[in-house]
Amino acid sequence: MVRAKSRRGYAMFLVLVFIAVMLSIFSLSYRHVATALRAETVLSLNEQRDQGAIQALGAGVAQLGIMAPPSTPCICAVLVNGSSYTLTFTLVDEPTGQWRVEAQPTGPFDAPPAMSDVFIPPTPPAEPLP
Repeated sequence: MVRAKSRRGYAMFLVLVFIAVMLSIFSLSYRHVATALRAETVLSLNEQRDQGAIQALGAGVAQLGIMAPPSTPCICAVLVNGSSYTLTFTLVDEPTGQWRVEAQPTGPFDAPPAMSDVFIPPTPPAEPLP
């Protein structure tokens, strides 16, 4: 009687090859997923950072629509969502009345006056008594 050779150990070898292939596929896809996640995180953080400045610019342009600043350049502060922003109004073209408005976060040692203190509406003249 002739005995057949035993072929043990092939199952373990196939499991190890399968694990190696799956880990290499995972490492290739991880690189792309991590890069995409990093890019989306940066875009989200930039959007959150700029949101306050955009709202401050909106407040400055709205105030500019009501009345012109008393001087050029005019520097004032506005409070948006608990953060202070410094607005700078600069007259670009006097005949057309074009203004440039810039917003930046107020520095720790900066103390510009509040926008409500700078843009004081003129008081109407008192009527003479008869």
